[in-house]
Amino acid sequence: GTIKPKQRQQVLDQLQVIINDAKLIVLMQHNITELTLKFLAYFGFNRNDIVIAKNTYNRYKDVPCYFHQSDKDLIEELHKAIKQGLRCMVATNSKEQAEKLVVGLKKAFPTKKAGLMITADNSQFPNQTAFLGKPTQESEKYWYVVFSPSMAVGVSVENEKFTRTFGFFLSMAGNTPSDCAQMLFRSRPCEKIDYYVDTRHNYAPTDPKQYILQALNNWDFCQQAEDSIQEIDGNCQITLTPEKKKCFTYMPMFWQKRREKNKIFVAIYMLN
Repeated sequence: GTIKPKQRQQVLDQLQVIINDAKLIVLMQHNITELTLKFLAYFGFNRNDIVIAKNTYNRYKDVPCYFHQSDKDLIEELHKAIKQGLRCMVATNSKEQAEKLVVGLKKAFPTKKAGLMITADNSQFPNQTAFLGKPTQESEKYWYVVFSPSMAVGVSVENEKFTRTFGFFLSMAGNTPSDCAQMLFRSRPCEKIDYYVDTRHNYAPTDPKQYILQALNNWDFCQQAEDSIQEIDGNCQITLTPEKKKCFTYMPMFWQKRREKNKIFVAIYMLN
């Protein structure tokens, strides 16, 4: 589920205690990555003791998946399925998107087609808590269940009536493809998956000079940042005002993080 920002440090501290005291750690998750192993190593877990057991069984290899070109088409398909008497799981990686979908569904099916929405904001409410505790039994009450990443893992709906799954995913929400795939398989008896992913627009600058200019402006290192950057022998050099030079010691740490993330190496020199 979703961990609130104020709870993260408490959760990490408790996790560290558990890992340090444990004699054996078993990770049962299909999307474990190298980042997960590095995370455990950070808490003192011995990397040499890790045994990886791969499960090659593919339960859903015969489930057809259909990509839709627009969310409008997918909404029409969702409403059509419910009209046909099919029960649907509806996944989305956006709380706002979940709310919009439920508003549309309630308008289209004001009576007889009860639904449930589960997000981080209402996951502690009685109906939502009951569903998360006993999803298979509670699902009998609903024709559709719309949920955000709050129900991305740890919940299995075994109700044979829920044969359709729909996914509405926003590319800028920060979820990985693996996260979205997890959400699409909360209904175990699913016979068909329809999903839509919106177009991602990346407006980040790729020119090293623009990266440096953006950093200088954001950090207020120079009075006129653009005039302080020169390209000499293919490298970007920076001239700082005297009152800003004392702040420049923070720059290497900042750019180390920046270049590791974007694989862009920028040479930064000091000019007296």
